[in-house]
Amino acid sequence: MLTPVKFSILIIVNGLFFLLPFGMYAQEQPSYLPQPKYYLSGDAFLDASTSKGSQYYIEVWLEGDVVLKSGHEVKSQLLRYNGFLDELLWLPSVAQSQVKVDKDMVSHFTLLSDNAEPVEFVNISFTPRFQSAHINILAQQLHKGQISLLVHRQIIQNGTYSERTDRGTYVIPILSPRPVYYLLVDDQPADVVRRFSRRSLARLFPENEKTVRRYLKEQNIRIRNERELAIAVKSLDDWLEKQEINLNW
Repeated sequence: MLTPVKFSILIIVNGLFFLLPFGMYAQEQPSYLPQPKYYLSGDAFLDASTSKGSQYYIEVWLEGDVVLKSGHEVKSQLLRYNGFLDELLWLPSVAQSQVKVDKDMVSHFTLLSDNAEPVEFVNISFTPRFQSAHINILAQQLHKGQISLLVHRQIIQNGTYSERTDRGTYVIPILSPRPVYYLLVDDQPADVVRRFSRRSLARLFPENEKTVRRYLKEQNIRIRNERELAIAVKSLDDWLEKQEINLNW
């Protein structure tokens, strides 16, 4: 059965964006995927751009689940995250165009893979410390607790190069990942974790900096990469909860 849905085409050509409205129907999911009771909606997305480097956190389509802000769950969909646009993309079927999902309807989503742990993203709004601007992003949840650790899997343009063809010379953007790690404590402004080190993490707790550094050192917790940062935050979160230490500034 066809369900009428309003879409728009978003075309990217050499870094320029064009939005063309049109109408189409959302067809049933491929037979190998369960039929959801609730559907996603958004704008049809046609990526006609050329770049060196990918716009996507994970290039391939992965099966995943989306929880809507209404509380309804849309399971077993083909999804991927565009870090250049900070958008969730959905492939309704292999015969249809990919869709840029309406971010306002998404609470969180999970990407599933046979070879790795599930990757959970949350739609979150917060104010970074020392900034007045409120931001809204789709961020990967690395740890959730009294202390939460999020990473914005952003893709940025960090240069261009020229390519000559029979039709002329084209300027091609160079894209690369630049993740930003945010530490959130209750309802306080979010802090950016700027370096992988015990000192950088401890400095985000100015009232308890020495205590935090001592704990990390005593537990022989080193922070040299993302995985070790997530382990350190989880361990610290569990320990501070037991110690009943006030983390408010």
